[in-house]
Amino acid sequence: MTPQLTLQRLLVVLTLLSLIAVGCSIPTESAARPIAADDVPEILRPLEPVTTSTTIPAPEPGVAVQVFFVRQGDPTVLVPVTRQATESTAEAALEALFAADPTPEEQEDGLTTFFGPATLGEELITLLKAQFRGNRLFVDLSQLPGIEGELRPVPWSQMVFTATQAFRGNATFERIRFQLEGEPVSAEAEEGLVLPNTFVTRASYPSLAPNAAGE
Repeated sequence: MTPQLTLQRLLVVLTLLSLIAVGCSIPTESAARPIAADDVPEILRPLEPVTTSTTIPAPEPGVAVQVFFVRQGDPTVLVPVTRQATESTAEAALEALFAADPTPEEQEDGLTTFFGPATLGEELITLLKAQFRGNRLFVDLSQLPGIEGELRPVPWSQMVFTATQAFRGNATFERIRFQLEGEPVSAEAEEGLVLPNTFVTRASYPSLAPNAAGE
C-alpha cells in the first residue's frame, strides 16, 4: 500500500468522525459556559431551605385577683377563687366579681355566687364609679343585689371581701360605703353589727369569713 493511499484513508476516517460528532450534538466549545438553572436535572439541584415557625400562645391578659364565691351550708361561708382582672385594684376586682360565674369544677365543689351573668342575666349589676378617700372606698352601683331572707348579707359580703383584699402595688381599703347611682344606701350586714348608711368592713361579716369554716 502506497503512502498516498494510506493518507487518503486517514483523511476519510477523520472526516467521518467529524460528521458523527456533529450529528450527535457533542459541544465543540473550547471554554466552559454556565448552565441555566432550568436545564439542571432535578436530582442535582440544591435543596430549598425549609423554614419553620413556632407560634407561642400569648399569655392571658390581665392580673390575677381574688373574687369571693359562696358555699351554702352550716355554716354558709365565702370562698376565694382566682379570676383575671384588668389591674390589681379594688375597682377592677369588683368588676371581675360582677362578671364571674363558677366554673363546672367550682360548681361541683358547691360554690355559687349572687352575681354573674348566669345568675342575674340582663339585670347584671355594674360598677358605675369607685371613689377613694383616705382608707375609705365609695362604691356606686347600677342596682342593688335583691336578696331576701337570712342570706341578705351574703352578696354584700362578697363585694366587701373582694374589694378589701391586698392589692399588689396598690392601696388596700378597709371601710366601704355603698351608693346607688350616687345616693348612699345601707349595706346588709350581720344583724346588730352596723347602723344604716354607715361604712362596712370585713368585720361586719364574721360568720361568713373564709376562716370561719377553715377555708
